[in-house]
Amino acid sequence: MYSRYGEEGLRMRTKYYPGDFKYKVLCDLFANQLTLFATALKYGIPSPSTVLMWKRKYEATGLCGLYEGKQLWTESMATEKKNPIKQETGTSEANNKETRDLLREINFLKAENAYLKKLRALVQERIARENQKGRQPSGN
Repeated sequence: MYSRYGEEGLRMRTKYYPGDFKYKVLCDLFANQLTLFATALKYGIPSPSTVLMWKRKYEATGLCGLYEGKQLWTESMATEKKNPIKQETGTSEANNKETRDLLREINFLKAENAYLKKLRALVQERIARENQKGRQPSGN
């Protein structure tokens, strides 16, 4: 950061980034397969972990997650103290189980799709062979 932005790049600052900007950064990250560090440097974001946080939020909640309003640190800390850890763990365990189930279903559907494509190709090949046999003049 220092080599690109000088002393200004080293200063701690809290900045709110709009959802459009976050989406633009993530699109560039995915499209150009940039590292988190390279992406943060390119867009002047002080920490690559900020980009990682946006990426995780996007993967978890989709585009809407990037547009959620900013939450002050004190508000989030107060919420964590009020809610017992067991409740968070139960929710995350349910989400993990649901995620595993969905991934299992995706893998099953991918395998089924590949099987059906292969079956279709074999059927078409057999039909083409039968049509060629029917069109060939007989040796009589």
